[in-house]
Amino acid sequence: MSSIEKLDVSLAGLGTVLSSRRVAVPPYQRLYAWTDEQTSALFKDLNDAIRNKESEYFLGTVVIAKEPTGGQWVIDGQQRLTTTSILLASIRDYFLKNGDSERADIIQQDHLSKKDLETLEDTPYIKLNDTDHDFYLNRILARPGKDRDALSPASSLTESRCPAKGRPRNRS
Repeated sequence: MSSIEKLDVSLAGLGTVLSSRRVAVPPYQRLYAWTDEQTSALFKDLNDAIRNKESEYFLGTVVIAKEPTGGQWVIDGQQRLTTTSILLASIRDYFLKNGDSERADIIQQDHLSKKDLETLEDTPYIKLNDTDHDFYLNRILARPGKDRDALSPASSLTESRCPAKGRPRNRS
């Protein structure tokens, strides 16, 4: 008789997922592939929810499973998680551009990456696959003004994915 592992299901907001654990995209998952149309639709929906003062917004499911080495793998939802982290990085950059480094630091530490106490290196909450990860670190998570590497093979994961990047709008 085979044993079935216990399925542990929990309901958590995306902010909780991004701040409470480090997750990795397994090697067999597809590359980041959302189009400008898909990201624009998500950002429009989020903007509408904010304007309508909705207390909650359902972004979809994210399935996380334990990997063989004990970490956490994103089985489903990596496109939404990655796109949301790009949006958060863009908001962080907006705060930095406007002299609010304190709020930028909160977003960085709570949702994007934490500094390792021993190495002082930023450790991201999301580790993408090998093709996308270096680009994600150097073009999305890196703060403006730092030296950034040239574009990697993950050219679809560009800063232009977030329409608000570098173009904050007045909400009056």
